[in-house]
This record gives sequence, C-alpha cells and structure tokens, in this order.
Amino acid sequence: MLFRLGDAGNSMHLILAGSIRIEEIGVVLGPGAFVGEMGVFGPDNRRTGTAVCETDGEIGSISDKQAMQLYYQNPAFGFHLFRLVVRRVLENEQRWRAAERTVPS
Repeated sequence: MLFRLGDAGNSMHLILAGSIRIEEIGVVLGPGAFVGEMGVFGPDNRRTGTAVCETDGEIGSISDKQAMQLYYQNPAFGFHLFRLVVRRVLENEQRWRAAERTVPS
C-alpha cells in the first residue's frame, strides 16, 4: 500500500519500475507515470484514491514542498503537472458519467 484515500498528500511519486493500481477507479499505472500529484495540488491536500503496488517495483518520491518549488522554478515541469492533473480530472469525470449511464433506473 503506497497510500490510502483521504491520507495527507504530502508527497508525489514517479514510478520507475513495476505497477501501481488506483483501487477506486481500477487504473493501473506503470513506469514513467506520476502518482500522488492530485493530493499534493488538491485544495485540501488529501489523497483522492488508494494506491496499491501490484508488482515489485521502484518509485522516486518528492515532498509536496519540493514539488511546489519545482512547479515554480521549472515552467516545463509545472506545465506537465498542470496538464496531467487536468487530464486525470477529465478522465475521472468520463468514468463517472459512463458509470451513471450503466446504472439501472
């Protein structure tokens, strides 16, 4: 278990090897993917999902303070994170809408 829904979002991680599943939405992330960024940049700094290691792996971690410093110091990094957060919000919205359409009335 990397983190649980509702935990403090005080770090974000880059998957270097292996895979991590976000339980609430069934998404599996692999090498090169960030995980935990929503909690770092969210308004209440809480985890928005539960991250479970599916395989042995390796992750790199940076604190929320380091992530914010990089965000401000490196425009390319900041823009990448901004686009990542927006993409994840839109993907989650699409999942919720699809789930609403499949629920019987």
